[in-house]
Amino acid sequence: MLMTLLISVNVQAENLKLERNLRIVGGQVARPGQFPHAAALILHLTLSRSSFCGGNIIHQNYILTAAHCLDDITRVEVLAGVHNIWRNADYREMVEPRDIRKHPQYNQETLLNDIGLVFLLQRIPLNSGGMQRIALPPRNHMTNRFVGSTGTIIGWGRTSDTSVGISDVLRFVTLPIIADQQCIDTYNTNFNYFNPTNMCISGARGSSCNGDSGSGMHLNINGQMTLIGLVSYGSSTCESGHPPVMTRVTSYLEWIAANTGIRLM
Repeated sequence: MLMTLLISVNVQAENLKLERNLRIVGGQVARPGQFPHAAALILHLTLSRSSFCGGNIIHQNYILTAAHCLDDITRVEVLAGVHNIWRNADYREMVEPRDIRKHPQYNQETLLNDIGLVFLLQRIPLNSGGMQRIALPPRNHMTNRFVGSTGTIIGWGRTSDTSVGISDVLRFVTLPIIADQQCIDTYNTNFNYFNPTNMCISGARGSSCNGDSGSGMHLNINGQMTLIGLVSYGSSTCESGHPPVMTRVTSYLEWIAANTGIRLM
């Protein structure tokens, strides 16, 4: 499980804990190759301790993930072209901390600007072994809040509050995006961690949870599978129905372009 830091927030009469690092709850097993942009990140914290996050191939040299996944690591092992994480991956690279970049305004306490990049020295061989990049949103969607749209979240995270360890295979769940105020009201009016650079998804029919942090939420834009969110944090009881909170990718398109050279459409 990635990190044990919890953010405590009061919700009506109950004490709800928000946890960074999420899992797919109520989802389905993906077909091998169904989400070719998915990357698995094994995060080495010490010689004997590691954790897990998801990532997204946005270029043959770059993985986009949540910044909190990159906290306090000694190195990151990147796996791509993989469905069952315990079997051979088509691509594997060990990345040193000097080759990662977190957003300069990332706040480790509030998870504001929870977005980061992993720079790969060895290019991912796209269009082979079931590996593809995922499109970034076009510029004309930078102000789109996507409220009411239905997106798909993927990940290898735990599948229930009682499951032990992460899922062996990639899973997905399809959920609607809800309005910011609806998300804030669900938690509490004193929920000060939420920011317009976040987005919320309805947790009524499923969720993300431990092990899914950094994994992507995508939807179809102009006929392309397009990355619009990164799993950031949510309720520590993932089957509670509280909305998971995502990092809104459209808020960071210019930062991504400036740090990767990727041309925005």
